[in-house]
Amino acid sequence: MTAHLVIDYVLDGSRPGYTLHHADDLDQAAVKAVWRAAMPRGHGWSDPRLIGATSIKSFALPGDHAAISHVLVTDQVDEHGRAGIRRAEIDVIPGAAAQDVLKHLMGCYPASVRTAANHKLNFGRWLTILNRALPRLLERNDQIVLTHPYTTAVEWQVIEYIVLYLATTWSVRALRGWPRVISLTTLALDVHEEARIVAMPLEAARRLGLHSAVQLP
Repeated sequence: MTAHLVIDYVLDGSRPGYTLHHADDLDQAAVKAVWRAAMPRGHGWSDPRLIGATSIKSFALPGDHAAISHVLVTDQVDEHGRAGIRRAEIDVIPGAAAQDVLKHLMGCYPASVRTAANHKLNFGRWLTILNRALPRLLERNDQIVLTHPYTTAVEWQVIEYIVLYLATTWSVRALRGWPRVISLTTLALDVHEEARIVAMPLEAARRLGLHSAVQLP
């Protein structure tokens, strides 16, 4: 099964709000999963700095499928004039193809982004990240949270690339308890009910008191 879905904010009609388009070929369980996970979590998307920001999400769907969601923070406002409206384009693919799709996305970044990402992932940070990924004996707190100051969508591409790299590298995928389709979010404002690997602006992590997050320089 493959499908291309869109979630956007529709102002027309008597009931404005987010609408899922082109979902006729999906069963109800998959539709619910897309609704639940396609958008990154958190409040504060109305921050003017985030207009034009992008977030990539990958997550598993029922029936051994996966979804890759590309989210854009638009300049649209709702019927009350509130900003922070997001738009998501979601590709539903076989779960076995998820790694190849993510690796293809990584290959689309310029060399300057890859070089900057490699510089941030030094040996010490690798050890910290892998420690966060190890299953806990008493509590399965194996979510990897990365933070970095948010400036522009272009500069955040380096953090985006790092998240994709972690989700596709053997070092993480081989850890006990990590599924074949590793969920990821390259930009979120909260980590509650979020992906196994998630990146967020440093100021958002501090606001939430996430002392265990790995801060990238």
